[in-house]
Amino acid sequence: MKGKYIILALAAMFAFACETTDNPADTTTDSDATPDSVTYGILSVDTTPAGATLYLNEEVKGTTPTVIADLTPGQYQVRITLAGYDEYSGVVDVASGTTTPVDVSLDPAVPTCDYDLTGRWVEDVSTSICDVGQDGCTVNGLCGASLLYMEGSSLRYEDADETITGTVADNNHVTIHIINSFGSDDLSYTRVF
Repeated sequence: MKGKYIILALAAMFAFACETTDNPADTTTDSDATPDSVTYGILSVDTTPAGATLYLNEEVKGTTPTVIADLTPGQYQVRITLAGYDEYSGVVDVASGTTTPVDVSLDPAVPTCDYDLTGRWVEDVSTSICDVGQDGCTVNGLCGASLLYMEGSSLRYEDADETITGTVADNNHVTIHIINSFGSDDLSYTRVF
């Protein structure tokens, strides 16, 4: 019987601790808040594609999608970067007690090709001549290096059997480094006029 009273006493104490007080003497309102008590805002950032780096006032805050809580209300500079995509930049207003959504679709970056390699080229050692075509930033037919992708002045091709890297020195000179199952080789090419 003694155990029954202990359980009842514990239950009564628990119920008392969980009660809410409706104290008419408690007249605190939001206007009575001290200057030190600030209601924060939340920023929710999502991008397509996901995985972009988020900067808030030029400080890295993580990768998207992400939620940043406890922000002081006000304006924030948002910058979002992802390799291969154009950078996004904007200003958002974070309001007190609310979630501010930022949903951004990132645009693929337009590749830059610093040179037009279309024309006839000769490999400097073997004197092999080849005709090179170029479609956008894709170079085709550079004497054995069938498809190369140009980014700025760099050339690159890679598959399971071969890696080719190269540099366009100017519109008339190209160097290539090839690595494949036969070994590696450095080649240079000159435009034929």
